[in-house]
Amino acid sequence: MMTWVVMLGAIVAAGVLQTELPGFAWLGQAKPPVLLAIVLYYALQRTRPVMATAAVAAGLMQDALSPLPLGASAGGFLLAGWYVSRFRKVVLTESVLTQGFFGLVTGMAVTLVLYVMLVLESRIGIPVGRLILKTLGNGILGMLVAPPVCWLLNRLDRMVGNIVLGAEVEEAIDEFEEATG
Repeated sequence: MMTWVVMLGAIVAAGVLQTELPGFAWLGQAKPPVLLAIVLYYALQRTRPVMATAAVAAGLMQDALSPLPLGASAGGFLLAGWYVSRFRKVVLTESVLTQGFFGLVTGMAVTLVLYVMLVLESRIGIPVGRLILKTLGNGILGMLVAPPVCWLLNRLDRMVGNIVLGAEVEEAIDEFEEATG
């Protein structure tokens, strides 16, 4: 139950923060992708159904607070979350480098996916130079925003009892024993 409360609170707070933060002109008007960082956290720390819920909710929040068509961001967030969750078992999920790397990659990827979707629907047409600048800007900002957002959500989850370190260790041991036979 508390997983959903933490997720909802984080998405609402991130939506307000992302809306109110200014876009950086020198980064193609890119804004820090705080909502995407929440999806990244759930992709690295939780199961795919929980991540998918976070991706859809965060995507709908982003679309509701922007001129994007409702549901456009949810698809990009789902793809990004699915991609990151594939690596959950082979990376150090709480590492700042891991979170920063995936923030960079997913920030750029989601920008490109949204652009392609909107161009195919004939909703926008921006110059290639501005697209490159915005893609790089979202990647850089994703790299900077993901680690503190992941750290904050991890601490909040531990504080309310969603993550118990002993259970994580036992689960990892059980998975290792099953894999080694």
